[in-house]
Amino acid sequence: MSSQDHNSFCYDGNYLTVFMLYAKLFIGTLLTLGIYNFWGRTNIRRYLTGSILLRQERYQYHGTGEELFLSFLKILAQTVVYLAVNALILWAGIHHLGWDSDRFVESIFILNIIFIQGIFFYAIHKILKYRFSRLSWRGVRYHLDGSSWQFTKLCFIKSILNTISLGVLIPRSTLESYSLVMNNLYFGDQRYRFKFDSHNLLKPHLISLLLFIPTLGFSRVWYGVKLHKFMAEHLEFMDLKFINTATVKGMLSLYLTNSLIIVCTIGLGIPLAVHRSIKYHIENLKIVGDLDRKRLIQARAHG
Repeated sequence: MSSQDHNSFCYDGNYLTVFMLYAKLFIGTLLTLGIYNFWGRTNIRRYLTGSILLRQERYQYHGTGEELFLSFLKILAQTVVYLAVNALILWAGIHHLGWDSDRFVESIFILNIIFIQGIFFYAIHKILKYRFSRLSWRGVRYHLDGSSWQFTKLCFIKSILNTISLGVLIPRSTLESYSLVMNNLYFGDQRYRFKFDSHNLLKPHLISLLLFIPTLGFSRVWYGVKLHKFMAEHLEFMDLKFINTATVKGMLSLYLTNSLIIVCTIGLGIPLAVHRSIKYHIENLKIVGDLDRKRLIQARAHG
């Protein structure tokens, strides 16, 4: 395949702009007792997304701080109701039904852990659906279909199997969860495809776990690079394919320097670390195929 068929993403964000956006987020959040956080994070996401280009065309993020704030209020109300119901059940069970307090409290605690884990998986899928729906390129929006409950069920089952197998099944669980998301992702009215029958990730996964403590966790970087290369190589969109050119050396250098930046600046270097990470990951993702070829992609209606 010729080199001109490899289409690179480009990131042209400016570090000082990113830093100022984070500074504005921090100060604004303090002054408004947290309320500005939703608008500040949206501004950062909009700038970072708009700094990503493909064939000189910028990506756009259409989310708003108001949407995030209203979602927060909704979640806050649901949390208050959830805590009130928990308190009512505990109070009624102990003081009126005469249930053994220790065992009863332990049972409620275990049920709450299971429930919260399920809500966590559900929230991840909802967040993905929202963010993709607010992302566009060349005026065409992305869209994530699929049931959040189905995603929650899959992740919950996989987390149990991962525990029972002592982590051996983690690579397959990760790929199956990723597959469920990507096979429901649309750009306009065209769907992405992610297929795999088998994988070669088990050996690096197990070796990286064995070396986790001796390498202070950096062995997982090696596994992570192999995982993301596998994901990219098995992803397709119409007649286009993807490759990830990140290297273990490059990722280790990125993580180590970012860690030093954050520690040495007592956290003030977080914007620089974010800026460097996005640039590295974006510019190592390539689309293989002829992007100039005309394809019938129709924009979907969006809310």
